[in-house]
Amino acid sequence: MINKVFLLGNLGSDPQIKFTKDGVMMAVFRLATNEFIRRNGTYEKITDWHTVRAFGKLADFCSKLKKGDRVFVEGKLRSTSFESDNKLYRVSMVIAKSIKVIPRGITKDEFVEHSDEQFQMDISEDFIVHVNGQISNNGNVDFDEDNLF
Repeated sequence: MINKVFLLGNLGSDPQIKFTKDGVMMAVFRLATNEFIRRNGTYEKITDWHTVRAFGKLADFCSKLKKGDRVFVEGKLRSTSFESDNKLYRVSMVIAKSIKVIPRGITKDEFVEHSDEQFQMDISEDFIVHVNGQISNNGNVDFDEDNLF
C-alpha cells in the first residue's frame, strides 16, 4: 500500500506551535492549493485548504514560516474521527515528512529544503512515536506492534 501526498501551496496563516502529551513539538498550519478548471470556455480557479501537521525538528523549522510563504510539502494522509455533542466527525490531515520553502521568482533548483528522516510520527487515538526506527509508546495505551499498520 502507498500513502504519499505532495502539495505545493501557500500558508493561510502563521503555523500554530503546540506540544503533544509527551512534550513533542507540533506545528499545525493550513495550506491553500489552487487548481484551474475549464468550464464553458473559461477557466475557474478552485482553492482547496489542507491541514498540515509536522513534528519534532520539522515543527521547529515550521515555526519560522509565515502566512503567505510558498512551500512544497511531502507527507502522508491521515484520517481520524472524534465525537462531540453526540455527533461523529471525521478529519483528514497531511502528516509532513519534508517541507521545502519555495521563494517566489526563483528556479526549481534554488529552493530550501528541510527533511527530518530521524523523526517521524504516526497519529492514532494516542500518539505512538517512531524514533530511529524504534517504536515507543507514550505510556497511555498498550498496543500490539503487528496491528499498528
